Amino acid sequence: MQAPVPPPRWLLVVLIVYTIACMAALFPAGMMALFSPMLSDAGLNTSVWASIIGFMVAPLIVIASPIIGWIGYAARTTSVAIVGMCMPVAWLSYMVVASYL
Repeated sequence: MQAPVPPPRWLLVVLIVYTIACMAALFPAGMMALFSPMLSDAGLNTSVWASIIGFMVAPLIVIASPIIGWIGYAARTTSVAIVGMCMPVAWLSYMVVASYL
């Protein structure tokens, strides 16, 4: 049985910087979630509901993505760590698509 391959050294540096950036983004994401119900003042349609849901999910994404990245790093699976760090990109893609509904 082969020993697991250690993750690359650069991934540790990227995860540390990413975790610090997510901690800094947690307060704005929380404020975004708190103010998201006020989007419905302009009237409710599909685009507004998609934006409200997207803004409410923002703090969860900011909290979950570094956790998934560190779990992937600890499990020595580089791909899981990178996918965990790409979760905000998927959220941003959703918000761009939802704004054009």
